Amino acid sequence: MRVDKSAVSVQVIPYLAIIAVVAVLTLPKSLQGLQPIDGLVMAIVYFAYLGQAVFHGRQQGRGIQWTKKEMFLKSPIATVI
Repeated sequence: MRVDKSAVSVQVIPYLAIIAVVAVLTLPKSLQGLQPIDGLVMAIVYFAYLGQAVFHGRQQGRGIQWTKKEMFLKSPIATVI
């Protein structure tokens, strides 16, 4: 299976960073579980991840014209037939 190189910087690395933050926040035994401030930290990290994923490498869209035949050949129904 091939993975697009941009998927690593957009999805994998930030996701692993979120997992690391959650691990660090849940490790201290003296606090006995997550505290409200931990929820705030996780929300900030999640929104940073979401913003990075949405706005990373954003480009202007381009118009594509397809014929009806091309639309049928590219549809999921055509792969079943």
